[in-house]
Amino acid sequence: MSETSGISKRFHAAMTVDVEDWFHILDSPATPKVSRWENLESRLEPNMEKILELFEQKDVKATFFWLGWMAQRHKNLVLKCAKAGHEIASHGFEHVVPCKVGPNIFRRDIIQAKNILEDIISKPVNWLQGARFWNNKRNRLGF
Repeated sequence: MSETSGISKRFHAAMTVDVEDWFHILDSPATPKVSRWENLESRLEPNMEKILELFEQKDVKATFFWLGWMAQRHKNLVLKCAKAGHEIASHGFEHVVPCKVGPNIFRRDIIQAKNILEDIISKPVNWLQGARFWNNKRNRLGF
């Protein structure tokens, strides 16, 4: 690419991270029930520290889609992400799939997560990445 082409040599891309733990997998008989999550070993903190360090070294900013359940337990990491200049967004509270729980439970789940995240970072949370990358016009809830 020549300097006169008018196209920047810097590559631009969007980076997102779904912040969840190993026991939040979907559609597997091995997935532990929510009632067991509290007693399972979280692997989030060391992995998040590595991601944040790498992003800082490479001057990368990302949108972190936090499960509200994880955010409640790792408020310091949510704040660390926000203070590093990353956008904080929602991944719901319990990683529910809307077509499996219905609109009322799903709405409660995403509102709960939004409230938790906004309480932690003291800013509005405007984005939702549903479980299984769920997002289409027919199912939007005006989040």
